[in-house]
Amino acid sequence: MRFVLEEAAASLLLSPEEFREVLEIFFEEAEKSLAGIDAALPKGDEKALKALFHDLKGSAFNFRIDEVGERAKTLEACAATGDWDRIHREFPLLRDELVQIKRMVQPR
Repeated sequence: MRFVLEEAAASLLLSPEEFREVLEIFFEEAEKSLAGIDAALPKGDEKALKALFHDLKGSAFNFRIDEVGERAKTLEACAATGDWDRIHREFPLLRDELVQIKRMVQPR
């Protein structure tokens, strides 16, 4: 995993402590997006999935969580083309990446 808290914080002109506080908002919103994806996926709701992956992608890139942003970008494209197999394979990986990053940024 490439995410480095100190580098991401510095790129946003924040201290690591300030960035951790801001990231809490990101993780709250990401959880809402994940719940929405969990609800839309069994229905095959392409429009909702594209919007949810798009939102997650933008938020992740804004917070310099590029690996999550790239995976969300890929999944957004998969939703647009109807590549359901790939979504089912890669969505759990996106969720795992979010969990790993959340663990990394929690104060020790």
